[in-house]
Amino acid sequence: MNTEDTIRQRKASIFITSSLCVIIYVCLCLLIAFVGTIDVSEYKPADCIATNTCFCEALRDIGTIRQPVSTWTNLFFTFYGLVEVVFISWHAPEGYKSLVIYALAQILHGLFSALYHETMIFSGQVIDNIGMYLTVGWLPSYCVERSLRMTLPLSMRYREVVIACVFWCIYMSIIAAGTIVNIWISWLGLVTFALTIAAALIIGPISDYKALFLDKVFQKISPNYKNPNLYSNRYKWMMPAAIVCFAIAFTFWLLDFFHVWCDPYGFYQGHGVWHALASSALFIMFLCYYTENFVTRQESTNKIPADDQTEQGLMSM
Repeated sequence: MNTEDTIRQRKASIFITSSLCVIIYVCLCLLIAFVGTIDVSEYKPADCIATNTCFCEALRDIGTIRQPVSTWTNLFFTFYGLVEVVFISWHAPEGYKSLVIYALAQILHGLFSALYHETMIFSGQVIDNIGMYLTVGWLPSYCVERSLRMTLPLSMRYREVVIACVFWCIYMSIIAAGTIVNIWISWLGLVTFALTIAAALIIGPISDYKALFLDKVFQKISPNYKNPNLYSNRYKWMMPAAIVCFAIAFTFWLLDFFHVWCDPYGFYQGHGVWHALASSALFIMFLCYYTENFVTRQESTNKIPADDQTEQGLMSM
């Protein structure tokens, strides 16, 4: 198959994927609008209602979307997740299967959080928590996966199985632990949420430095061992930009939670800004990992090549 046929196939793939994503997005919007009309008075209310610790936005009447701004701004997560699916359909980089999980997690995150804010019931609170950990739990899990990909020899038997098992064990453990903590002690869920993000920010740089710990372990096991793998990315600004964006988002979260910036019936809500900026930060993180190039150490002795294929794909889009 020549280059023109490949490009034609990719364009057809991205057109089909984009069309499906638009349909899914519209359907999710209609679903959210429909759920907002349901009478949820018989359901257990969210914990924040009893303790008067809800976010600033005033609760509307049952049978309507109870926090409209906080509800609809969650669609930023869903939108970015669908855009990520389109990117992956155009070019699938190393580790793309995990990136698909990340994109789907963001889609569900937006949906689950929207269902919580529009109903303000306890079950909505639980699925909102699950949605958050689907997204942030992926970050440290994928950082460990990257570390293993940079350390485990390509010739290792069952290499992909080992990497997948480690990833899923960490990922599901974070989701389960975060959900259980939120059900028992809701405020402590915020602490575990912050710790999960901190873990990702700590593990990430470790994997960027060629997984030094695991590298030394394998060198002791086998004196002839050489770490064959390395990630490179010319877009060094992406991860710092994502961290700054998330820090600004969390500032708005705090201002809204403590009612420092508070207009209960206003169009501009701090929690809505949090949704917009946090989802943007997660999307920048996706781009950071999406544009990485997986090369061999032999190829990188003189220089670290950029991922020209990914860059060309992005430019063609």
